[in-house]
Amino acid sequence: MKIEDHIKRVEAFERALAKLDRHKDMQLFVWFLEKAGCHCMNAALHSWGITPEISEGAEAVDEPDPDAEWEDAAFYKNMARAGDWIHSRYDPGTAELTDEAKKMCKLMFFIEEERADYVRGIEPMSDDVFAKFKSAYLTVRKCAPISGEAPL
Repeated sequence: MKIEDHIKRVEAFERALAKLDRHKDMQLFVWFLEKAGCHCMNAALHSWGITPEISEGAEAVDEPDPDAEWEDAAFYKNMARAGDWIHSRYDPGTAELTDEAKKMCKLMFFIEEERADYVRGIEPMSDDVFAKFKSAYLTVRKCAPISGEAPL
């Protein structure tokens, strides 16, 4: 995707987040926060020149690897090579990450990994956990070329 397309999606997710109650709508809140963060991450990676911007709908640049460790691994690696990372951990191994990019990806990894219990509604979201999610998201967002404050 292009940077401006990522930013439009961040803005749409944030408008939705502003309408949600983080306790009553916990599953959607955390899921939307993760999706907004993923678009922030990709916008940042593109703006830093680490990954290329691609037109929406572009096809993966390589054929899937039939020897991938799990069935989706080849898809994710191909998408990362094509420009957008589905998750922070799908670095195709060809990107040179700066220290700032590594920090951003580590924070996105936290959001991605910690979200499961909350998206599935297993655990209630305490103020402490919310503060960690919010802090991680806001730091990731600051990496992206997005103006204004997040409505969290």
